[in-house]
Amino acid sequence: MQLATLDKASINYTQIGPERGRLRPAPNVVLVHGLATNMAFWYFGVAKALAQFCRVTVIDLRGHGMSTMPKDGYTADDMAEDLRGVFSCLQIERAHLIGHSYGGLVAAAFAARNPSSVGSLVLADVRLPSVQPQLRLGGSPMARAFAARLANAGIEIDPDTPDFGIEMLTALARMRLRNEGDVDKLEGVLGGAKRVMGPRVAAKWLRLLETTTARRDFAHGSALTPHELRALNAPIYAVYGDNSPALSSGMALAGALPGCRLETIPKAGHFFPASRPRDFAFRSLKFLASQRNQARGRIPSEAPPRYVN
Repeated sequence: MQLATLDKASINYTQIGPERGRLRPAPNVVLVHGLATNMAFWYFGVAKALAQFCRVTVIDLRGHGMSTMPKDGYTADDMAEDLRGVFSCLQIERAHLIGHSYGGLVAAAFAARNPSSVGSLVLADVRLPSVQPQLRLGGSPMARAFAARLANAGIEIDPDTPDFGIEMLTALARMRLRNEGDVDKLEGVLGGAKRVMGPRVAAKWLRLLETTTARRDFAHGSALTPHELRALNAPIYAVYGDNSPALSSGMALAGALPGCRLETIPKAGHFFPASRPRDFAFRSLKFLASQRNQARGRIPSEAPPRYVN
């Protein structure tokens, strides 16, 4: 792992992929994780699978993992500028972007501003604030059912909270540090996630919210609209769990963008790239294989790749 030193932050990254010296270079893929996690969200599952066929760059968002924690600059637009700095530092001219949740919003903001740098865009369970300004527990029958599951598991969240995702992650972090309840089981309630928030991640998340402008910035996210992604002129794959409360954002993307393919994963929740990495990696590889300028035979079209889970 290494640091890309930028003007306002230092971003931790690592790169894995096919050995150099091949006749044709492997396509670049950049993975962007969501909130309250780090590059480990991708590394041992999706990243390892993609790295058999692609040059994979995995980053820690600012304030997460081993990246630095500046006092401000946590909107998706700010983090998109961090991503632009990483591209420049690593001399990545063009890449396929894959982002989950808030990381997908970062990837989309980057793509809208830097269309020539993006070959394609995969958005996994991403909420667009322009489409869904708030995500309240009482906002839909699906959300209310989700709230009931959380309550049964020991997490009580005010149904009028405008962004229950932040509150949910914060509650999990506090429980982890106090050693209260079965946090591993509670994360499983949130979509079968194999995404355990350990004490170190929990402590960093709480420090981020308490010492920076992150909470306010996350609430803003980005004003990006689906129509602004028209300038990208590259295919978009919007993939959501069929139990996701953010699915209406995916539907808005598909309705506004002719080049957007929307797909839902049966019986999947928000964290499906971590809980079902083989499935998500294979779907992503099939999508990449359908794009132009990919070497024939480099990316499989039928069998899922083997990798170490």
